[in-house]
Amino acid sequence: MFHGYALLFLLVSQKVSRDQEYEADAAAARLTSADALVSALRELPVLDAAWDHYLAGYVGWAANAGVRPRAVVGGFQRMLADDARAETLSQLREEDPQEKPSRFDSHPTFAQRKAALADFRPSQHPADHRPATALLANADDVMERATEAMLSGNLTSMPALPWEEITPLAGQAMVRPGATQAHQVATSLLGREATIDGVIALLDDSTRFASALTESLGETVEADTAAALLTMAVDAYLAAAAVTSGRLSWQLNWGGDVQLIDYAGSVVDFGPAVRAAIENSDVAALRTQLGKVGVPGDAGIESSHALVG
Repeated sequence: MFHGYALLFLLVSQKVSRDQEYEADAAAARLTSADALVSALRELPVLDAAWDHYLAGYVGWAANAGVRPRAVVGGFQRMLADDARAETLSQLREEDPQEKPSRFDSHPTFAQRKAALADFRPSQHPADHRPATALLANADDVMERATEAMLSGNLTSMPALPWEEITPLAGQAMVRPGATQAHQVATSLLGREATIDGVIALLDDSTRFASALTESLGETVEADTAAALLTMAVDAYLAAAAVTSGRLSWQLNWGGDVQLIDYAGSVVDFGPAVRAAIENSDVAALRTQLGKVGVPGDAGIESSHALVG
């Protein structure tokens, strides 16, 4: 009996809620314009997707290093302003959001709201293209304090740093698991503390190196998978060692992943050369690439780096 009553109550109350949304849309369209409102409604799912990506990617990337951004909203704005990111988001705006309507929805779908606004006359008000934050006296401060209040869990206790200080910490934290594994396995196989020269020397017998690596992970995998795991681990080791040596550094790319760069600001990617060395047992190209960016062969990662998770 109560279950049936609850369903009936929801059907009635959610219908009232949807009607209220239509009334609110009509009031907004009279004050501004139907086109402005439709544009705003279309933008909401785009911003939702961007915000989720920002939290999972950039904020999560910082949290992995044990810190959090001091300017959470500021970082989000920087990501949105990136040319590559803006192009991706513009593609999301090209199509109307696809939603399946239900009698239990509290809000009409985008298509239903857009159709309800179709008969509104164009607004006589001049267009105002300023962001809504223009209504706030101290928009940046208000937004940051609002975001601080939204943070939860371990994030609240982490030290807050500017993005420029987060980048080198988070970059090293990103490659640490693979670099640590490669360091420990290479040190065991060499019988001495591993360096870049030692790790590259082990690639002459990449099958043995890959087998030892997968064994240390407690896995039994196919040869192709073992080679792929070795490629990722050695790539991570070289990146960590190169940054530790001071020759390369991490750069935050708001349009994609974090990047390894040299002093000239050029992106450095060891992956293809590592993959070629493992597949062809030819390390010449890898050594040449390391030499061009000035990374010494005796560079490595500190033992503490290798032992700390």
